[in-house]
Amino acid sequence: YNFSLAQTVAEEVTARSVIALYNQVDTTKNFEEDDHIITLFNTLPYARKEVVPLVIDTPKGGVKVKVDTG
Repeated sequence: YNFSLAQTVAEEVTARSVIALYNQVDTTKNFEEDDHIITLFNTLPYARKEVVPLVIDTPKGGVKVKVDTG
């Protein structure tokens, strides 16, 4: 029971922290209002270099991809 409770609290703190970090990201200078923004956070206590696979359904006609690693 104690581990389950600690895990639940840790997950909630992590989720709230990621939301707070995301709210600090300024996307107005590099993206348009109708752009779809995908933001990834590494919540682990060490650096990672893995490639994150991502599949996105897009409307016909193609898409334009912008990358901002700042």
